[in-house]
Amino acid sequence: MANLYLNPIMLDDFTAAIDVGDTLYGDSNAQFIIEHIEWIAPSTVAHTAVITKGDGDPLWEAKCSVQHSKEEVYFDCFQSAGIKIAANGVGSGKIYIYLK
Repeated sequence: MANLYLNPIMLDDFTAAIDVGDTLYGDSNAQFIIEHIEWIAPSTVAHTAVITKGDGDPLWEAKCSVQHSKEEVYFDCFQSAGIKIAANGVGSGKIYIYLK
């Protein structure tokens, strides 16, 4: 599968850096209102997922403790200037970002 920039944003290819703001709007610091993020089915215990804002500050990160599980965080409509994932910034699985 390939990354899909809909709502939710569905990401599963982490071999190259992902810049959602630049991809959608040509602006790495585009404003997003995030409802919640899900990390679905990481394949290996100790894999990590790291998502940053456009300026590189942390937005969300998690570490897999049970393979093929689901990690989820609710932001209650958190506003973020940009959404980025570094190349190989997610060890395995899929990331779903739900926007408001």
